[in-house]
Amino acid sequence: MGKTSKPLTIIALPPVSEWPELEKLEKQGHTVIRPNVPEGETSVWWGDLIKADVILGDRAWRMDKDLRKYLALAIKSARV
Repeated sequence: MGKTSKPLTIIALPPVSEWPELEKLEKQGHTVIRPNVPEGETSVWWGDLIKADVILGDRAWRMDKDLRKYLALAIKSARV
């Protein structure tokens, strides 16, 4: 399996963290962080979040300055 030219730091939240595709990405040289936080706890790994290139989760939204106009939609969808 080939190595990637720019390894990424990926945070994968449950249940996405169990996807077999993530193992393939790790073998290619990417870092996959799988936080194991029991439901109800609010532990945050700020260092990991700041380093993350990608955050994967069933309810995760990507927001940057180009998508700012969709903030209200993201908030509404998160409440579902």
